[in-house]
Amino acid sequence: MKKYLKWGLISAIIAAAGVAIAQVPNTFSAGQPVTASAMNQNFNYAAVPHVKDGTGVTIGKVIGMTDANIYVLNNNGYKMKVDYLGNIFNDQMAMIITATGTNYFSNNTCTSAIPAGSYLSNVSPATIYNLNSVLYYTSITATVYPIIYFNAMSGGCSPWNYNVINIIPNAAATTGVSAVSYTGPLTIQ
Repeated sequence: MKKYLKWGLISAIIAAAGVAIAQVPNTFSAGQPVTASAMNQNFNYAAVPHVKDGTGVTIGKVIGMTDANIYVLNNNGYKMKVDYLGNIFNDQMAMIITATGTNYFSNNTCTSAIPAGSYLSNVSPATIYNLNSVLYYTSITATVYPIIYFNAMSGGCSPWNYNVINIIPNAAATTGVSAVSYTGPLTIQ
């Protein structure tokens, strides 16, 4: 009887902690058996700081911080930079490029055109970008193209000093983000 009472007490403590550390992988109730693997999953979750929005919903893991921003790996595996008020960083350095299949190439002889489509420059795969209050997403399995531009004035190929990655349309469902900000302020736990 003492054994069950002891495990019931431990389960109750863990359940109470589950409320304080919202969205842990496993929660327990009094009298429920606790397995080592379930406990290890909870400990692994608690070992990494998580970011929560102003409503207490966990938006992802902290992967870096500055005094003004939090770098987050969200729950769907996408990276983003947010400030402590919940705004996704407005990246002024990224640029949208629309390739038609005739003006951007991936080789120095301008004979291998990148596929027609829209691309972001100076960006990373699996990342969410805010450009002037519009969200853009790059695929987790994105192809990175080194860009060579055909210069019509000189009639030759001009290498640019950056790469581009294709933009994924309608990605809100897969990235879990559909707005340029979260309910602030953000907290780290």
